[in-house]
Amino acid sequence: MHASHALRKKAIPLLAGLALCLAAVQPAQAGGLSKADAEAVLMDTYTIRTYCDLSGEKDYAGKPENVLRAALFGAYSAFHGRLYEQESRKEEGKPPLPESQPVISAGGLSAGMDQFASSSDNPDFFKGRPEQCTAFISRRAAEAAALHYTGHVLEKHMSLPSGDEAFGAVLDDKGYCIDLEGLGDFFETLAIKKIEPAGEGYVLSGVVEPGPEEESSAPVNFKLVLTPGDKPGTWRRQYSDASGK
Repeated sequence: MHASHALRKKAIPLLAGLALCLAAVQPAQAGGLSKADAEAVLMDTYTIRTYCDLSGEKDYAGKPENVLRAALFGAYSAFHGRLYEQESRKEEGKPPLPESQPVISAGGLSAGMDQFASSSDNPDFFKGRPEQCTAFISRRAAEAAALHYTGHVLEKHMSLPSGDEAFGAVLDDKGYCIDLEGLGDFFETLAIKKIEPAGEGYVLSGVVEPGPEEESSAPVNFKLVLTPGDKPGTWRRQYSDASGK
């Protein structure tokens, strides 16, 4: 099944909040996977790949620290996306989304806004926590995000050391303190050309178009393989493209 619509990331400075905005699509089925669901999984996967350098099962299988890193970044992205959405609704005169509406929901787990905190909005919450901590993600939110973004159950909670290319996370009895401010944006356009059933999963293929700041770059073909995750309705995945990254 072909999908002619492209997915675009709206450029939102991460200092204000990261928002993933998909182009409007008409629902379509590919053996049970809707076009909209396929695009959402692709965008989630590509975001983690871009910011965490984690592309799927080759990075997650037997590596719970990578599953956790993807989960924390995904949760952070979803939280700031909700903040941005609420602000946009306010500016447009629309009622806010209810606080009870989950920010992340996967595999029977869900996490609402009460499972997150930002040092800029709730400085008192961060008193006594590490100075570099600018965001808080609860253990429950991390567990839901692991299923949503990787298809893996989070095997254990742990602190993560920071590195040259990786953010760190400090674990306490409530959850994780992380610092992800100051990240850049990416402006690529992802277009799904085909969604094909493959066993119990699917193979998505299409093209990544370079952003305006990369006009000299050529489009690259991508493939995203989806297989059933640890819980119903979740997906393990493996992304690859012709860039070799």
